[in-house]
Amino acid sequence: MRKFARDAPQVIVNVTNDGWFKESIGAEQHFANARFRAIELRRPLIRCANSGVTAAVDTLGLTRNPDTGKPQELRDEDGKTFFRGHLFADIDIPKHPQWTLYSAIGDWGVIGAAVVSWLWAMLVARRNRPVPAEPLQSFG
Repeated sequence: MRKFARDAPQVIVNVTNDGWFKESIGAEQHFANARFRAIELRRPLIRCANSGVTAAVDTLGLTRNPDTGKPQELRDEDGKTFFRGHLFADIDIPKHPQWTLYSAIGDWGVIGAAVVSWLWAMLVARRNRPVPAEPLQSFG
């Protein structure tokens, strides 16, 4: 997704088949992953799922209507997503969306942090290495 980010109005469209999750928590977790794409790229997301979470997500990962504040997730009265229905949603699409650090450098930030952490751990381990004791000398 990061490679397709442009300085122009964009919307992420996620059409998914969550039917194999049945009524488990897996559909909610799959939606959380999709929501994270909107957050990390600062692009709104429209998600349509056959039996998972159908929703409109803004650039901050919120599923609230920009004008009314009402939730824009397709759920029944009990909060379940495993039912037949439809959702009309409003979403703001920025003309010039923000760029995030992740959209600029991608996974290199995580890789760099891992390398720095490893080097730091090696430095600390070297400093805290016990000094070998000198052998006792006999006086004879």
